[in-house]
Amino acid sequence: MAAVLAVSVVGVGLWQAAVVLWDIPQILLPSPSQVLTAAWENRGALAKGFLSTATAAVLGLSVSSVVGFITAIVLSLSKTLRQAMYPYIVFLQTVPIVAIAPLLITWSGYEFRTVVLVSAIISFFPIVS
Repeated sequence: MAAVLAVSVVGVGLWQAAVVLWDIPQILLPSPSQVLTAAWENRGALAKGFLSTATAAVLGLSVSSVVGFITAIVLSLSKTLRQAMYPYIVFLQTVPIVAIAPLLITWSGYEFRTVVLVSAIISFFPIVS
């Protein structure tokens, strides 16, 4: 743990030194102190965004837990359904969420329910398997 902290402190120090010594423009690479200042000045918006994201993640996990648990039970009880559905579940699991999320946003807009759906999709497959 101490090594991780030491490497992190050295990394941030090198970042700050590089920005100052090489006079890197803020638009290309802001210094750690500028990042912390901006975070402090925008703490209200950051807190609101954090709460929205955390809520969507918890709701998505809750939905996928219920649906995934029921799906897993149904698939374990019925050999016919398992043989019919499991190949599709495995196939859908291989599709990256980076490819699915833009489609969902295009179809339903960037709304809270879309974020919850993406969260549910991410956590559904580990629960079923």
